Amino acid sequence: MLTSLSALLALAALPAIAPDAYLVEPMLCQGRIFGDTSKVHPDYSQVLMKFTSFKSTRKDGSLSDSLQIENAYFGPDETVQPESAQFVETWYTGPLKKKGGQVTRASLSGRSDRLELKVLATTGHTEKLEGEYVIPHGVTGPYGYRLDCTATVVENPSRVDNFTAH
Repeated sequence: MLTSLSALLALAALPAIAPDAYLVEPMLCQGRIFGDTSKVHPDYSQVLMKFTSFKSTRKDGSLSDSLQIENAYFGPDETVQPESAQFVETWYTGPLKKKGGQVTRASLSGRSDRLELKVLATTGHTEKLEGEYVIPHGVTGPYGYRLDCTATVVENPSRVDNFTAH
């Protein structure tokens, strides 16, 4: 959604990657629920999370790193197929952070939740990660998802969203 020449020029002028930003196009995480699941509907037994980094345009024309997270949920016996998943939630937030081999994001959805991943392997721009998405104070009680992820890591996202018109 690149909509202005100034946004394109600003993107071209950006330094490589911010030292702690973890930018992905995309990162797919598949997970199974754990914790107190007594009040969680069985259709939430599995999750597919799709993370996509992008640049968002501020009112002053400068760009900031942003992140879109899309979630699809599945029952305990369903086969998760990323190609045909129906994503039912979309969140927008700041970028994931990487320090050493850890990738994190506090308050992922804007609630008191968090994402904690560990990089297991890196091949070129592809990384394999595992970890947890934890919801300690959910409406249904404390629970989370154990995740296995595959990320395509980028220096600068190709997507630029111009939010100045909104």
